[in-house]
Amino acid sequence: MDRADEDKLRKNHVELSKSLQVDEEILDTLFQEGIVNQDDIFRVKNLPSGAPRPTRAQANTLLGLLPGRGRTAFQAFLKALKASRLSCNKDLEHLLRTGRHMPQDGEENGGAATGAPREEARSPQQESEVVAAAAPTADVGHDGDDRPPIRESEQGRNAGHFLQ
Repeated sequence: MDRADEDKLRKNHVELSKSLQVDEEILDTLFQEGIVNQDDIFRVKNLPSGAPRPTRAQANTLLGLLPGRGRTAFQAFLKALKASRLSCNKDLEHLLRTGRHMPQDGEENGGAATGAPREEARSPQQESEVVAAAAPTADVGHDGDDRPPIRESEQGRNAGHFLQ
């Protein structure tokens, strides 16, 4: 597995171990792709009795196998997640492929339906810099003190800080 792909698994390990549901489609796809064998499938499915969180233990067992399974293991894992009938696994596939969670109902679709290119994920600081750069500056409520005027785009955002 490429180092970049290993890094994606490592950086998203907590989310993967909490949300991954190891279903038959995932195991069958990984078996078909030659990533896991019958012994691996048995090990993932049959955990020691009394495991406190069997689905999380299954996820961790599978995630532990992947890095040592060759160059195509990550792409096969993405294919397996996509083949899964469970929406949580499809969400994880999207997260690993794009670095972002899938938009929920009512959120923007990131340009998927319009054909517009998707933007890379931004940190909160980068996002505020983009908003600040794009917002028109208006002198709103400047009362003669030495502070710079508040931009219209910052008024609503800053108001929430006083409530926290």
